[in-house]
Amino acid sequence: MILTVTANPALDRSYRVEPFGINRVHRPLEWQVLAGGKGINVSRIVHTLGGRTCALCLLGGRTGRAIGAALLAESIPAKVVRLAGESRSCITIIDPEAHTQTEVNEPGPQVSPQELLRLLRAVRQSMRDMRPTWLALCGRMPVGIGDNFVGRIADECRKAGVWCAVDTSGPALAEAVDRHVDLVKPNEAELGALMGLPISTVESAADAALELALRSGVRVAATLGARGAVYTDGCGVWYAQPPPISFVSALGSGDAFLGAFCEADARGAPVEACLANGVGAGSANAEVMGAAMCRLDAIERCAALAVVRRLR
Repeated sequence: MILTVTANPALDRSYRVEPFGINRVHRPLEWQVLAGGKGINVSRIVHTLGGRTCALCLLGGRTGRAIGAALLAESIPAKVVRLAGESRSCITIIDPEAHTQTEVNEPGPQVSPQELLRLLRAVRQSMRDMRPTWLALCGRMPVGIGDNFVGRIADECRKAGVWCAVDTSGPALAEAVDRHVDLVKPNEAELGALMGLPISTVESAADAALELALRSGVRVAATLGARGAVYTDGCGVWYAQPPPISFVSALGSGDAFLGAFCEADARGAPVEACLANGVGAGSANAEVMGAAMCRLDAIERCAALAVVRRLR
């Protein structure tokens, strides 16, 4: 069971426009409107893989109701904490011809102290009722959520005996490391910013991830875009090389990786299988429009073609 927490979900609108240019009128060739936010994307992948999941999220206003309706339409189990403010929308414009992806992401509503307390109570109740193996706290934190929110979630997970994975950036990612969560999933830019090191190769990513794990005791799974992912538990370092694909969009590939990785780990799979499944889901996701909208057969195909090896 994977419980995801998305404090700042969005209604994701994706458009395929060929060619895309500024200061012009466009009529998209293809479009999608989905419930979005990194945690929701993680739940979508777990659901696709046949695993048990629940997407716990803060929703408000008409946009929030549209996100809830979209989750219901996809049969993704969800638990909603209501906000007074209006949930955000995010727009992605994909130009496959030019290989560009342009995003416009609203910041989202402000969360009041009372709404934050309701969210924390919902997290505690969900862990008691659902007994998840993993809680995945994902995405940008909204205004008002508090500087110590990640640490409070980590403490709740520790009390409940639930593993905590965090996929975020900036100060929230640093807090996750400082509060010794079980797993962080930065991309290469986030890992480089956290460690103050340039990340330009698989080897430099592996070095930075291992240094972070040894310093903090936190497991690190760093996604490297088209180069795949590296993982370390502080003892060993593994690299997962993705298969060749017909690229469409990177939107949600890191979320797909985390969902498939945690789903395999919850089943007791070895690290090599967790990485192959994660990179397989990320690769299959990059072949389609829409975050985490890839099919199960595509994930299985890409996972079977992924090459995982131990670096050290």
